[in-house]
Parts: sequence; structure tokens; C-alpha cells
Amino acid sequence: MVANGTGHYIVFDAKLKTIFEQGDVLKGKYNGECTGYDEKFKLKFAEKYENGKLITGTSTDSAGKQINYTARSVSAEYKGGIDAFYSFLAHTIRYPGPERENNIQGTVILKFVIDKLGGVKDISFYRSVSANIDAEALRVIKLSSSLWIPGYYLGKPVSQVYTVPISFSLGR
Repeated sequence: MVANGTGHYIVFDAKLKTIFEQGDVLKGKYNGECTGYDEKFKLKFAEKYENGKLITGTSTDSAGKQINYTARSVSAEYKGGIDAFYSFLAHTIRYPGPERENNIQGTVILKFVIDKLGGVKDISFYRSVSANIDAEALRVIKLSSSLWIPGYYLGKPVSQVYTVPISFSLGR
């Protein structure tokens, strides 16, 4: 139903029985009303677009509660942004003494979840350096727990997985 980037589109489930989303496109961009249903979050949504830009959206849960939003999806972020996060790391990390003395350096990669309230949970190591450096990276990420803003999807807070590299370098 869309030709040359213009028309009405419909997104069905794999069995072509349920409509997940539908709306109009103009020159390859959303335009006008878009409606749908998100199976995972059990939310109906209605959005208004102008030339590909979301103007307003409203999601409705199964209890009838409505939430207005202006971005369909917003990633979790550290309060103040990524530069503030790196500043926090720079001012909070304490290089472990034994690793400093033995010139042990490297990058720890941590994976964790920013929950629906902005807290940090389910921390795991994607890459490890040493027991002391790993413990310091873990300590600092735990300290950051109250300093995150959760992600949002269709106006509703959602948990989001985050991966962060933390470099330990002596820079000699």
C-alpha cells in the first residue's frame, strides 16, 4: 500500500492476523496518524507525525492509564550526560596500589541494567583485568546507582542493559 515512499503501511504479526502498527508515510517519512500495539509491554499507542518528526504520542495500558510522550524511545542515561559520567569515573576511581606498583593496566568492561527507577542492578563482567581492578570498577559502578535516569518506551519507564568500558592506565 506504499508506492515510491508514499501511502499507508501496515505491520502484521507473522501469521498476518494481528496489526502491530499502521499509519501513513509521505516521501519515505511517517506523516499524520500512526497507531499500534506493543505486545511485550501490552500498550496501545497513537502518534502524530509531521514530515517524519514525532509531534505527540499517547500510550494506553490494559487498565486504561494514558501516558503522553514526545519520543517513542529514550535511552537510559547518566544524570548530566556522558561527559558527567566520565567526570564521575575520573574523580571516583582509585587505582589499586598493588596494580600500580606492578604496572598492571587494562580496560574492564562491565554490563549492567539500569532499572525502571534509574538504579543499577545485575552487574557482570564482560572483560576482566585483575581482581583488584575489577573490584574497583564494580565499586564505582555501584556508587553511580542513584545517578541514572531510566530509559523510556512509549512514555513508560523500562529497564535497559548498559555496557561500559572503564580504562585503568598509569600513563607513565
